[in-house]
This record gives sequence, C-alpha cells and structure tokens, in this order.
Amino acid sequence: INYYRTGDSRFLTYARKVADSWWKAPFITEGHTEVTSSLAPRNISMNGLMLRALDGRHEMWPWIRKYVRELFDTWVGQRVTYPGFYYGVRDPGYMMLFAANLARVHPDQKVRAEFRQKALNAAVNYYARLQSPDGGFYFELDNLDRTTQPFQVGLLTEGLIAVHRLTGDETVKKAILKSTEHQYLRCFNPRGWRGMYYFVGGKTKDKGESCEKG
Repeated sequence: INYYRTGDSRFLTYARKVADSWWKAPFITEGHTEVTSSLAPRNISMNGLMLRALDGRHEMWPWIRKYVRELFDTWVGQRVTYPGFYYGVRDPGYMMLFAANLARVHPDQKVRAEFRQKALNAAVNYYARLQSPDGGFYFELDNLDRTTQPFQVGLLTEGLIAVHRLTGDETVKKAILKSTEHQYLRCFNPRGWRGMYYFVGGKTKDKGESCEKG
C-alpha cells in the first residue's frame, strides 16, 4: 500500500521480500503443504500472496486457487442453505473476500467465472438471506445466544463490498448498506467511545447477562 501511495521502490522491495518469505514458511512450503494443514483464513494473508503472484510469481497460482476453493467450500459453500451462520462470520468473511478477489485477478477466465458465481451466490443466498431486519448478522456462540461482533461484521462487509464491486448486484448493495447502518446505530457508544463494542445483542447462557446495548 505504501508503494502504491508513494511510488517509492523500497516499499515494493520490502513487500516482495515479505511475501516470498511467507511463501516459504512451513504452513505453505512453496505450495507443497496441504491446504487443510495450513493456516485458517484469518491468518493466511492470502491477498498478499495474490498480489505477489500478479507481480511475477505465477507459480503461486495453483496453491492459491486450491486454498481458496477448498476453504471457501468448507467455510461458506457448504453452508449456503444453513438456517444460521456457521461459526460466526469472521473466517467466512475472509473467504468471501478471497473468492471475490480471485474472481477479479486470476489469470484463467474459467477460474474467475467459477469464483464470481460462488461469491455472488453466497452473498445473496446466505448472507443477505440471513441478515436480520435491523441489518445485523447475529449468530450463536458457546456462551451467548443470538449476538454479533462488530469487528467480525466489518471483515464480512469488506468481503461483501468486494463482491458488489465485482458484480454490481443490488441485493448485495442493500445488505452492505443495512449492515453499515446497523454498525453505526447499534455497535458503538455515540457519547464518546472511539471503538466498537465487542458484543452486541444476546444474553450469556450461564448468568443471563444482557449484551443488548453492547
């Protein structure tokens, strides 16, 4: 990002060095680690690998494609018809972003078309379908009924924004706007807090403590 902002080639050199080191790490091993034995979506820094693949490291594409395909199916694809969100929205949100980005930049048109369809289907038929009328994305946690975590919703919304930029779909746009209003109206204290609440909505199952107001 600093290279794009400044044009200073030192930042590009640093970015390449970091991405190349990441590619050699034991959880990737230059594409030889099985994706199911690699890191979770929230840890994998896939966007950096995509940028490096675009920047001359074309040999990265097969492993990137395999990771996004398998992990998207695990976190999102198999869950589209579920009655609720699968393990919240954090890792699935990352996979929505990775799928949308792969649909934009992968060198193979068939791969781009595959992930465009998958990302749009999930955005419309999973996330927009299960979004609450107030705009929130509520889910169950071990000790909380029907709660949401604003920072996780921010990650999901970034993925939905990438899908909308890719497709222009109106249903996705409405879901983004509803979520943004919910974040603004419900998820922080307007009297001076500079950060979001950690939980909004629901009660703890052991003590019945309310998180309704954050």
